[in-house]
Formats: sequence, C-alpha cells, structure tokens
Amino acid sequence: ELDALLHDKGFRQGDRVVLYDGVCNMCNGWVRFIANRSREDEFKFAALQGQAGQALMRTLGRDPSDMSTLVLVESDGRVHVRTEAVLRVVA
Repeated sequence: ELDALLHDKGFRQGDRVVLYDGVCNMCNGWVRFIANRSREDEFKFAALQGQAGQALMRTLGRDPSDMSTLVLVESDGRVHVRTEAVLRVVA
C-alpha cells in the first residue's frame, strides 16, 4: 500500500514532495539548492527512479518511466510539473 511505503520512507501526510530525476546532475544540484535554502522539512524529495517516486507517479496517474520532468506535489494534493513546479518551489 502506498501510505505504508511512504511512511516507511519518512513521508508524512501533507508533506510537499519534489519528485526529480535522481540520475540527472542538474536535477541533483537543484535538489541540493532547494534543501540548503528552504526551511527544515518544508519539502521532501524522492527520486523518480526510487520506490517512493515510482509509487507516487503511478498514484498521480503519470507515467512512472517519465524521467524528463520535475514534479511538485503540494500538501493539498495539487500537482505541478516542470516550470510551474520550479516556480512554486522558489516562491
């Protein structure tokens, strides 16, 4: 079950989650940039290649093999992708 998997990975209900390509150097740099400049626990991160990332992508109705995007899942469940996700993160 998704909730159990996410809980085991340290996610909680209402977390803002950034899904990113864990193999992409630019994406990893972006995640470090966000993590270093945001409040502690403001965002959780999951690589698209990981178990949690794959499960979240399926739950969101997105192709879990699509590594070409950055996804922000808001605490209320709204989903933003690509540029919109980046703008929401830095706002």
